[in-house]
Amino acid sequence: MYINGSIYTTDKEVFALPEEAIIDDEGKTYMFSAEEHQENGETEWEFTPIEI
Repeated sequence: MYINGSIYTTDKEVFALPEEAIIDDEGKTYMFSAEEHQENGETEWEFTPIEI
């Protein structure tokens, strides 16, 4: 058994996320933006929801 296929490529850049990065909650869809902050010598993360 054999299969023939084609892969089409382009130089166009796009934003992409893995499916696991997308959250569904109460009928709305979100992703989160993460920002790292240094405070008192400790790393803290701030996550901001973005509706998509």
